[in-house]
Amino acid sequence: MGIHPSASLGSQFRTPFGFSFYRNNMESFWNALALALSKKSEKNYGNYDCTVWVGALEHGVYGKKVMNWPDGTRTLERAHRLSYMLDKRILKENLPRFSPNGDLLDISHLCHNPKCIKPEHLILESHSINIERIFCRRTKQCTNNHLPCCLI
Repeated sequence: MGIHPSASLGSQFRTPFGFSFYRNNMESFWNALALALSKKSEKNYGNYDCTVWVGALEHGVYGKKVMNWPDGTRTLERAHRLSYMLDKRILKENLPRFSPNGDLLDISHLCHNPKCIKPEHLILESHSINIERIFCRRTKQCTNNHLPCCLI
């Protein structure tokens, strides 16, 4: 049995996305993520100009994608979280999970569309504000004067 020609190049060429090559070339990682997200989304002009995930769904609601990270880990991630990370150029391990006062942080949809991955519709905010936004959607008005305002 011979050695595959790419074996001499190391493990960096194992998969088409998320291999060790990205540790030294993060722009390639972000470009590959942008391409992967664009292949599984489409514009929805009737709903606040959302960019809607058309790939696999988690519980029929949120877009999901298997991610191979530059550090070699592999996780199942929500598509809107990946879009937010791509827009801010922030890796999962650097994404804040808690506010300075200890509140859990969520990536909220200002448009109230859980399939939307448009960065302009996503914001990192406390879990309690994210929950408050549910009432905005139900009443069709931004009830607590959130900044930025909900897209109603």
